[in-house]
Amino acid sequence: MQPAPNFGARLPRDLAFRCVLVCTVLACILYFVAFVTPNWIELKPEMESTFLRLGLWTACFKGYLHPEDYVSKAYYGCWYIYYPSTTTSAAG
Repeated sequence: MQPAPNFGARLPRDLAFRCVLVCTVLACILYFVAFVTPNWIELKPEMESTFLRLGLWTACFKGYLHPEDYVSKAYYGCWYIYYPSTTTSAAG
């Protein structure tokens, strides 16, 4: 008579593989959604602020004044996040 196979020894390995697979698929889906979503944060209509929306590539303002801007330039409309006048650098 042959001994019964021990299937319980493979369970943690299979469970770990399935958990990693599910987490990887979920991460890929969330990454794709975050990449294609135009706006991540939006101002509620009843709130008053100079900030309107923020997405992966753009930020939208309504009269925003940066506190450290010595020129006191007000920003209106949507701006590319990496536009030179909306970013500050160490070189100035």
